[in-house]
Amino acid sequence: MDQENLPPDRLLAALNNQTATVGVVGLSYVGLPLEVTAASRGFTVLGFDLDDSKITALDKVESYIDAVTTPDALAEVTEAGRAGYSGG
Repeated sequence: MDQENLPPDRLLAALNNQTATVGVVGLSYVGLPLEVTAASRGFTVLGFDLDDSKITALDKVESYIDAVTTPDALAEVTEAGRAGYSGG
């Protein structure tokens, strides 16, 4: 069975053992803190936003959201390879 069609029990297992990849669409006031939190908990997370200026800032490990004020948290998950960013 391919990864895209996991039965619910396998999806729950992937979430419980943190092998699931989390996708976050929209890296604004909800999305970016969600991505950093999930990545800091051990998940691999891919964030997507159409605003290329956000992606540019994140590539420089700079936060543009007040809720993500700790550059260390953003830097830690980015440098560990647990958070990635893509634009449109």
